[in-house]
Amino acid sequence: MSFIYGTEFSRKLAIAGTKPSLDSEIQAEDPFLKGRFIVERTLSGIQLHIMDAQELKNTKWSLLVPPGLTFGVILVGNINFTVGQETYNLSSSLTPEKTDGQDANNCFAMNLLRHTPISRSLIKDESVCKIYISVSHKWLDQHLNMEEPVDRKIFHFIRQQHGLIQWQSSSVIKQLANDIIHKTQKRNVFDSLHIESEIIKFCAAFLRELKEVHLDRDLNANLNEAIHTISNAKTNAERIKQFIDDRIFQSATNIATIRVETIASELGLSTRSMQRIFKQHYSQTVFDYIRQHRLAIARDALVNGDVSIGEAAYLAGYKHSSNFANAFKEAFGVAPGNLRSSVKNGHSFSGMELAVAEKAES
Repeated sequence: MSFIYGTEFSRKLAIAGTKPSLDSEIQAEDPFLKGRFIVERTLSGIQLHIMDAQELKNTKWSLLVPPGLTFGVILVGNINFTVGQETYNLSSSLTPEKTDGQDANNCFAMNLLRHTPISRSLIKDESVCKIYISVSHKWLDQHLNMEEPVDRKIFHFIRQQHGLIQWQSSSVIKQLANDIIHKTQKRNVFDSLHIESEIIKFCAAFLRELKEVHLDRDLNANLNEAIHTISNAKTNAERIKQFIDDRIFQSATNIATIRVETIASELGLSTRSMQRIFKQHYSQTVFDYIRQHRLAIARDALVNGDVSIGEAAYLAGYKHSSNFANAFKEAFGVAPGNLRSSVKNGHSFSGMELAVAEKAES
């Protein structure tokens, strides 16, 4: 059995998400695991994560995971991990633990609607065998037949529910997981193609169990689904707005790089659907909302900093100063040149101009 060191662990972890980090006490040359640790993508874009190893240290890692659907099953050992603010404990059937008289769950389906921080604690001398398989919402969309009721349920689930569902897996899931883990040990091109077909079978089996343990638990699922969609429409719009606000805050002066198409993709929505939901609740398009923020950043730069009109136009995402000046005056009721001159003459941006600005931002 081979050792997995800190550097290799971080490199492989980066395939699964962004900003991978290990406990500060872990050094790059430290042996981290003893056994097998695989994170890779198949030809069709499915992400495969296998761990069959002994954990050598008490430590913790974290990762920012993109939107998508992940299926996981624990075959040996116990794991403790956090998704956002929620902590979960999963245990294999080989090490049964009881919680309130019930067997501990050993598998899960995790659906993420946005980039989400995930962390996991490793326990020294704990042996763990697990497999995670992740697919993007786009990949799943390509396989759904919206004329089928069950496919529509799955579609609404991956578009509306953010979080993790856990249960006791069937023997079918366990067998498929064991087959994939075994077949990845040594492989040629034929093995790789066969493994991909086994992974797709695994996804199908997991979706079937997800339907049975979660999507079908209410006999009036179709009615409740419609009610749920209506009642959550405002929540979805607020989620879009919050995501945009967070992205604007993170991008700071580089707000011009934010694209509507990118936001929709990261939220797991089509651009058209996102625009429709947002406009229904805020009476403006996502593009106009972002444009409003861009102009506000340019306004603040003119008021608080010594920037030229051209520099302010760049901050707002405009290539031509004349277009920027027209949009700025329409938004704030004052030309950017006049505002800049007023500030240089010692006047503050207040009164009617501030009221117009605040109205534009509300």
